[in-house]
Amino acid sequence: MQLEILQQLMSDLDLTPTTLQPRDMVPLFPDVASFDVTVEVTNKNFVVGDLMKSERVSSASHLLEVPNEITNRATPAASAAWKVRLKTGVTLIMVGRVEPAGSMFSSLHIAMEVHVVEDELFVPFVEDFAVERCRRSALGSLQTQMEHYCKSVAALLDGTKGERASFIVREIEKSFSKELSATLVDL
Repeated sequence: MQLEILQQLMSDLDLTPTTLQPRDMVPLFPDVASFDVTVEVTNKNFVVGDLMKSERVSSASHLLEVPNEITNRATPAASAAWKVRLKTGVTLIMVGRVEPAGSMFSSLHIAMEVHVVEDELFVPFVEDFAVERCRRSALGSLQTQMEHYCKSVAALLDGTKGERASFIVREIEKSFSKELSATLVDL
């Protein structure tokens, strides 16, 4: 999909991009184009919330709206993901970070990755890409925390009880493997 076409499409969805550029020269998946898109939204309430109002859209993962974390709790930023199926057979997977901008949160800044899937046969394999991406990020964070904990225990017990420290670290790693497996099942 050419930049001009995607730019017009985003505009039709009332998400006129301020910047738009290819993300990867080689897509992560065959027949998937990735773009970096930055959008400035002056209406904090995001009246374009219902994507079904667009005659180009056949289905959407959920209403495209400002995350509650911003409107209700004044959190500086929030992440969100949307999947939009167009009537042409194209699917847009949008993973974005929404931040308040301007004085008194008068506008919003959205920086997102847009993954464009044009092959109907390939859609089932990638339409949950945004969810999978978030899952992998969470698991990566969990693994990093456990690795730091293992190193801390090893450093604390190393020297006088080196073998004991190694044994404890191995036991922690085994526990982590079980926890990771359980987390994978839950997700």
